[in-house]
Amino acid sequence: MMAVRVILILVLGLGALVGSHIFIWHSATAFLRIADPRTRAWLLVSMIALSVSFPATLLLSRAVGGAVVRMAYLGAAFWIGLAIHLVMALALAWAAHGAMKAAGKTPDTRLLLASAVVLSLAASAIGLWRAVHPQIIRVDAEIKDLPAQWQGKTVVHLSDLHLGMLNGRWFLEDVCEQAQELDPDLVLITGDLFDGSCPDPQSFKDLLRAIPAKEGVFFVTGNHEGYLGVENALAALEGTGIRILDDEIAEVKGLQIIGASFPEHGRKSRGDSQRGLASYDPGKPSILLYHTPTNLEATHPGLGTQQVKTYFSPDTDFRFAQEKGIDLQLSGHAHAGQIFPFGAVTGIIYGGFHRGFHRLGSFSINVSCGTGTWGPPVRTAGTSEITAITLCGKTTDKQPQD
Repeated sequence: MMAVRVILILVLGLGALVGSHIFIWHSATAFLRIADPRTRAWLLVSMIALSVSFPATLLLSRAVGGAVVRMAYLGAAFWIGLAIHLVMALALAWAAHGAMKAAGKTPDTRLLLASAVVLSLAASAIGLWRAVHPQIIRVDAEIKDLPAQWQGKTVVHLSDLHLGMLNGRWFLEDVCEQAQELDPDLVLITGDLFDGSCPDPQSFKDLLRAIPAKEGVFFVTGNHEGYLGVENALAALEGTGIRILDDEIAEVKGLQIIGASFPEHGRKSRGDSQRGLASYDPGKPSILLYHTPTNLEATHPGLGTQQVKTYFSPDTDFRFAQEKGIDLQLSGHAHAGQIFPFGAVTGIIYGGFHRGFHRLGSFSINVSCGTGTWGPPVRTAGTSEITAITLCGKTTDKQPQD
């Protein structure tokens, strides 16, 4: 059953890619009034080739690598972002075409096509700039029984950097510089530090060593570490000073940092993460690091079912953390949809917990939109962010709110 679902998802995804490109082809040939069969056929083949260019170059990058494949991957990734905006712009062009026909006017189809292309290029260009320029997002987090030495201190939350062929050394250098300016006491990384297509995670080792934090840098795995190979990702962190929390707890000056690794096929499940809480002390303040903005409790039998549920029908009631008395959960994963209008989709899937800071009684969760991006290097939904969390003691009981 699990294999059938995965195949179905892949087929639907590929169908959406091909279908959207056929729509672009149809719109372009109709608006340009291209009637020659050979030209139409050549354009159709070209569009279908473009539709599979991203998954094809992604697979090629993992198998071959090299500068040429990297450039092809970069181009294919940006094209997918542009194509998404082009589909929306062409839909608007068709709507304008219909409205003009209904009003008895003759549409200038070439102008409609040109307008759609310009609009999609502008949106993609803005999205590219926003993708590679993370913004500082500041949040205040109330934590009960916070030790005096942590009062007013800064915790930097990083998530989903996706270091690799798209977000290279230059990107990590910029993130480190911005983090340095925040003078953080802790830096907490909630998974997908590396992209699943990262050709050489070891090449980031010297920069990872430079991530600033007075009391340490802590890391938990995400789903992309699984795609890359967890052993490869963890090997790249050796000697960097970054502490890997693999279902374990680190106590730093009275503050518990709980690290729950992302469940991997054939290796671990969320039940393992719960067993990692054996030394947890509910009487001490705590921060939970978990890649997905979901309940840590394994509510579904079978590892495969857990992972599918995490993606498509996640458990976001957070009752396990609340019952344990955990104060703050840090997560990422959803990217806030990354590209409009997918933010609405992730918002529905994760019940609104796809971005931002949420307070639920004495429990809070901060969901990063992602420091980096995945797939298209384009951000038109959410904000590529470096979250600066100021810790403060809880002084009053507040009603649950988002």
